[in-house]
Amino acid sequence: EIKAALIRRVEQTWLKRQQADGGWSYSVVQVESLSTMTSAALASLFICQDILTTGAPARQQEKALVGAWRYLAKNLDANYIDNGYLAFCVQRVGMASGRKFIGDMDWFAAGAAELAKPQPRGRSWRGNWGSIVRASFELIFLARGRLPLTFNKLQYGTEEQWNFHNRDVPRFTEYMRRNFELRMRWQVINITGDVREMLDTPILLVAGQQAPDFTPEQWAKLREYTLRGGTLLFVPTKRNFAFINAVKKALKNLYDEQRSLAGDYYSLQKLPGDHTIYVSKNHAKIPSGQTAAPLWGVSDGTRLLAVLCERDIAKAWQRRAVAKGRIDYDLGVNFYFYATGENRMRMRMRPVFIDRGGVVRKTIKVAWLKHDGNWCSQPYALSYLSQKLIAQNRVKIDLKAGVPIEAGKLRDYHLAWMTGSKEFKLSKEQLAGLQAFIGAGGTLFINAIGGSTDFNDSVRRMLRDLFEGQDYFSSQVGALSSLVTGKFGEEFRGPRLEKLRRTIAWRRVAQDPGSVALTIYLQNDRIVAIHAPYGIHDTLDGHTAHDAKCYMPDSARNIAGNIALYALMEKPKPKPKPKKPAETKSATAPAAK
Repeated sequence: EIKAALIRRVEQTWLKRQQADGGWSYSVVQVESLSTMTSAALASLFICQDILTTGAPARQQEKALVGAWRYLAKNLDANYIDNGYLAFCVQRVGMASGRKFIGDMDWFAAGAAELAKPQPRGRSWRGNWGSIVRASFELIFLARGRLPLTFNKLQYGTEEQWNFHNRDVPRFTEYMRRNFELRMRWQVINITGDVREMLDTPILLVAGQQAPDFTPEQWAKLREYTLRGGTLLFVPTKRNFAFINAVKKALKNLYDEQRSLAGDYYSLQKLPGDHTIYVSKNHAKIPSGQTAAPLWGVSDGTRLLAVLCERDIAKAWQRRAVAKGRIDYDLGVNFYFYATGENRMRMRMRPVFIDRGGVVRKTIKVAWLKHDGNWCSQPYALSYLSQKLIAQNRVKIDLKAGVPIEAGKLRDYHLAWMTGSKEFKLSKEQLAGLQAFIGAGGTLFINAIGGSTDFNDSVRRMLRDLFEGQDYFSSQVGALSSLVTGKFGEEFRGPRLEKLRRTIAWRRVAQDPGSVALTIYLQNDRIVAIHAPYGIHDTLDGHTAHDAKCYMPDSARNIAGNIALYALMEKPKPKPKPKKPAETKSATAPAAK
């Protein structure tokens, strides 16, 4: 450890040598500020601040930070990656500050994109240090910049409003990194940015010490973030009741559209004292948590989308009050593991959005079936699957959500997509509708969100009724099935599934050694129905829920992609209408040109 007195001398030296334009130079006699030295100075000031203070920065330090950001926003352009040492310095600033943007530039995206460009003749090394030194700087830039992001903190309004505890998340991240040996980062994002920027992380912290003045469009963006797999955490600075009441009011009406479809879910409820965030099986237990830190949440029936904590837990993080703020740290730890499903986080160079555009050769028509078993969770899941199929197979999904289970409504679809998380029962008319759909060449896929036992029990009863009195055969999907091999005739090649994550675990309880835990129902050697008892639909958006029995996102997309391609290839093509006989032309008619 370094004595605080020495760190304070370092900080004072940086502050004294800052120039009028907000930047720094390499020497007190050098007039011109440089981006390299300014980046190094700004990162160093953040490090000094973390060591020396537990509260907000003093006015002098705050003024220096503002000036440095202003200088970099004005002078740093997207070509900064051409200087390996500057790239290294920019990475240090990003890591120390958590800022995703410098000015209007996403510093990591701009740099990584440039480094990833194809170089048929090798990279053109420039600089004063030679190729090995520059390559070393660039590798450090990529390696540190790609670390998983675990927390977003939302920037909105004034700095005093959203960032009163300006080092809360970085210090909590450091606590998690040290105590759980996790590689993790955090970042600040702006409410005015694209929702894709929010999806870098599974958690978005919204702090404030007055009622947030979000526009309806900004609230809608926060809702979309949650419906795409993220989780909101609202924390009132200084336990501000105006903030608490405003968030409660907003959350009560934010999911009206989803509540009209799901019925029992998407309502703001006070979390019970035995909720996982209070009493984690694998981490901290807070028996008095409901009294000390009341929590409110909105659930889709499978996971919490938004959580409001009435206690200012970030205050203890800011002050590093681990002992005195034990509840605050335990709540943060439990919330983190709940929101991430205790699974490894995605690296930054593996984006959630994979849409590359390009020519689409075929379209799979998918009907997402409406029923009483909470059918509509994860509404964006199939859009991610469509992006994968477009990028890899030039096939897109044409989705219709909320399709009634009726014979006339399903006629033109390749694939009927049925998901849910609670008990349900279909009528005789609905069963007849599915039978007509299967008879016309359609494929039925049924998936239990999170491996729901209640839904799976209902599915087995439904399938028994659906095939009663019919000639059919059911089994676990085998190693030679096209669903596993990824071979669909001569036209399409999907991913091979033998080595999927968690497949080995499923094999331990499955009958077929090549199984991926899918039960298939065949008629005339054609797969007409597929039952997936473990979650697939719910992880297509790249996120995993707590305590869910599900496939990891990459595996889920591979399985779902093969099922979609199978449904496309097996649907009988409509017979062309017979052509009318050609009319006999008159002998005097002029010849056609």
